[in-house]
Amino acid sequence: MTKSAPAHLRLFSDATAVREPEADSADRLTSLRSSFARATGWSLEHGRNGRRTTGGHRGGEFDFGSFELRLATEIETHASDKSPIAYDDAAALAGGITEILNELMQSRDALRKREAELAAGVPLVSTVEGDRHLAERLEAVLRGTAEAIGCTAAGVYLLDSGTTELKLRTHWGLPDGRFLEPARQLAGSMADLEALAGHAVALEDAGTLSSWNLPEPFPAAVCVPVSSATTPLGTLWVFADSPRPFSDHEVNLVEIAAGRIAADLEREMLLVETGEATDLRRHWNEAVQHRAGRTPQVAPLVEGWEIAVVAGPHDESDRDFYDWFADGEGRLLACLGRADAEGFAAALQCETVRASWRAHARHGLGAQRVLGLVNEDLWSGATEGSAVDFLSCVAEAGGRLELAGAGRAYLLRAAPGSEPHYLNLGGPALGIDVEVPFAAEKFEILPKEIVVVSGDNRPLERIVEAWRTDPKAVADVRTVRDAAAALDRVLRRASAAPSPLLILRRTR
Repeated sequence: MTKSAPAHLRLFSDATAVREPEADSADRLTSLRSSFARATGWSLEHGRNGRRTTGGHRGGEFDFGSFELRLATEIETHASDKSPIAYDDAAALAGGITEILNELMQSRDALRKREAELAAGVPLVSTVEGDRHLAERLEAVLRGTAEAIGCTAAGVYLLDSGTTELKLRTHWGLPDGRFLEPARQLAGSMADLEALAGHAVALEDAGTLSSWNLPEPFPAAVCVPVSSATTPLGTLWVFADSPRPFSDHEVNLVEIAAGRIAADLEREMLLVETGEATDLRRHWNEAVQHRAGRTPQVAPLVEGWEIAVVAGPHDESDRDFYDWFADGEGRLLACLGRADAEGFAAALQCETVRASWRAHARHGLGAQRVLGLVNEDLWSGATEGSAVDFLSCVAEAGGRLELAGAGRAYLLRAAPGSEPHYLNLGGPALGIDVEVPFAAEKFEILPKEIVVVSGDNRPLERIVEAWRTDPKAVADVRTVRDAAAALDRVLRRASAAPSPLLILRRTR
């Protein structure tokens, strides 16, 4: 029986590669102190506020609170006939060095955290109070994994949105300057490509395997994919300081760590998405409350007229709108409309049209002229057309009613003792063309006659059918509120879900 190949790719080589060590923070600090002593005759020593801290970087990090100055006991190149510079000058120089080092360390810490946040695909990471930052959690996983299998460094390289580059997002044991280096091209990165194809790559001696393009000059490394259940995210590399074999158990540990990193990244993305969804819902509720506060609930007192509304379904309220008010001349002005868009866009469009209508209608220009001005505002204020069904009406004392419609707009009239009928007052919708002419219709409404305006003819057909079946149940009403309640009952029995209906009744 043929023995199956291992699940990961394993490469062997007997050659030994030499890796030049890079200076870490501790080495550079030692060099700085030595140079300071040779130049000034004073030695830099950590004061009480300065301390060395260990962290996710090899060699540790330094928190520079301050430096103390002491006369240098051994100055390598300081001429014997020279004396140390003045203490105040040395102290000022030491203070300047302290500020620069503190700013450098703060920048490094900020860069480390931002790279981890970018790994989760978000500009700012939502963290639970008291929980560690994402960067610290990822570095802890990398450190634990590397130390568990006897390695000295590890890094996570994630794909960009175009899946063409790999960028180091978090690491342990690598120089801090690695974050500043540009992303690697995925094309040509053979080990990363093999890992992203679903195989673990164990390079036990990388000295003679340059074609695999290791991201760091280490003699041995393991590369495994970092991926969610459906999406490859990048690769995890664990590096060793010398050529060495990697057992199946060690490779499995690295794969488990890659799964943990992918889970952490997904957790952060879900936290952010949840927070954004919560913010979006809160903003939407505030917008709904704002619109509700601007929608009239109490009818204006206008001699000879009453007005009421039969509201449409709640889930369509973002697309529909109505408004009314009484002007200074004693006229009743009302409008009704529906936006073609949905959601936030529809709500914004509705408020735009309603605000424009209010601004023009109060000047007594007539329904036709007002409709044209609203259309101009809607057309000129947008880069692309967006249709809006709209109907504007002006009711004057004496029973005169003027209406102008755009898009879908319908009128139903029901006078006492006569059969109701409805008319189509619509035409081209608002916001489609600035050159569209709009026409107005003028009617003389009889006392106690009911007028229903709607952007949908179906509920009006239901009302006509009910009126013919039982005229008294609909027509014999004393107030417009009674009429609205009767029409609402008719539509509910017919299972009709209309957009809002405006109901006007001439009282005398």
